[in-house]
Amino acid sequence: MPETITTAPYNHEVYHLATKPSLRTATDTFVSRNAQHFINTLIRDCFLKHNVQKAFSACLLHRHFDLNQYERNIEEDSQAAASTNLDDIHACSWLFHDGKLFPYEFKRGDVLPTPPADFVTELGLILQTNSLCDIIGLQTYQDGIVEMEKTDHAARISTTTSYPEGAEEVKQPKASISSFAFF
Repeated sequence: MPETITTAPYNHEVYHLATKPSLRTATDTFVSRNAQHFINTLIRDCFLKHNVQKAFSACLLHRHFDLNQYERNIEEDSQAAASTNLDDIHACSWLFHDGKLFPYEFKRGDVLPTPPADFVTELGLILQTNSLCDIIGLQTYQDGIVEMEKTDHAARISTTTSYPEGAEEVKQPKASISSFAFF
């Protein structure tokens, strides 16, 4: 039986070490490592095996902006910003680093699902074995909804717009894909 991967608290150093500095850098790394192959096979199979595909998706690890030590990337009302107000926040994105699962993005408000331990362990081992921990993470997902983000780097704000799957805006994306849902 493989060793269980545990969940660790947010860590400022891990946030900066384990996320790519931009979506473009993350996409370039994803392509150079042929990570789509793993998304389409082992990672997809893991999500489906654990029946978590309606609550979670795989994601490209990237950051919208750097954070200071006491800040978190927190989404509220469809806008994510650097914030020191940590009241009523819940992890919505995680990354694997040094055999642990770390939260790195948060949402304020309603409690979000937590990934099951057996799923976290299996997905973490897949990513470790295939040297993908620095490029693929895990995030919450709402079945049937596609979210598109736009970041204002100077203001350190990222705005998310939600669309139903199949919407015209989703068919012709003008940006890189950063999340992978499984059906």
